[in-house]
Amino acid sequence: MKKEEIDSLVRLLDDPDYVVYAAVTERLMNEGAAIVPYLESVWAQSENQQQQYRIEQLLQQLQSGLATSGLQEWIEGRYHNLLEGAYWVARQAYPNLMIAPLQTALDELVKDVWTSMDDDYTPLEKIQVLNHFFYHVHGYGSAKEDDFLRPQYGYIHRVIENKQGNPVSLSLLYLYVAQQAGLPLQAVCLPRNFLLAYMAPDNEKLLFYINPFHLGASLKKTDIDFYFREMNITPRPEFYKPCTPCAAIRRLVEIQLFAYTREGNEEKENLFRNLLSLFGSMKTAFMEE
Repeated sequence: MKKEEIDSLVRLLDDPDYVVYAAVTERLMNEGAAIVPYLESVWAQSENQQQQYRIEQLLQQLQSGLATSGLQEWIEGRYHNLLEGAYWVARQAYPNLMIAPLQTALDELVKDVWTSMDDDYTPLEKIQVLNHFFYHVHGYGSAKEDDFLRPQYGYIHRVIENKQGNPVSLSLLYLYVAQQAGLPLQAVCLPRNFLLAYMAPDNEKLLFYINPFHLGASLKKTDIDFYFREMNITPRPEFYKPCTPCAAIRRLVEIQLFAYTREGNEEKENLFRNLLSLFGSMKTAFMEE
């Protein structure tokens, strides 16, 4: 679309006829991301409050659509970088968020862990190294029990900024750092919980579990059995096994949906409910059990 056409459409955004406004919005939405800088410029220069308000609404729809399509592409892609997946979830609520600063913020932590590893270390010793730098040197930790289900603790950039996260977001950050440092960790989507698994070099045998929400404590299968008894959950074989990166990010979407539902935020609840549909029929057991 030519600039003159876009100018004409933007001038019609404050038209009192809703049919005209809806048609204009649809045409502008079809322009996608390319039109965002222009709309932001018009908004900054406009003295028409109605026009400003409708540009804000349009920008929100465009940004939400971009974030949703970004998550969709991540799900359908072949390379599932966990930080990128968590980033697209955060973009739903923070449309101007950039991923490069998040990666930069974690580079030093990854370097500390990677350079301190020794091939002769046992798996447990390697986790001790990771825990030392993650919790004690760089200061990451769990959000307080009364707070961790608040939505801000599920957004990855807020976890990096404030050094606190909920069981899913903190574990995903821990897992990303571990994988970047070369450790064979994978996510485990337990019902109502989220752990990590340390895998053998062949990636077939699970050596032990890790709970990043509790300072990286190592756990055995018997600990998981006890958890199921305490929570009155009937165990299934798949509950003990690693899940895919997509399932792990789906769990992040689930816990954000749960947090917004508790708050009664219907707008965000609907947004994250729609995001769940991007994952198709995939299940992770958080909401089902």
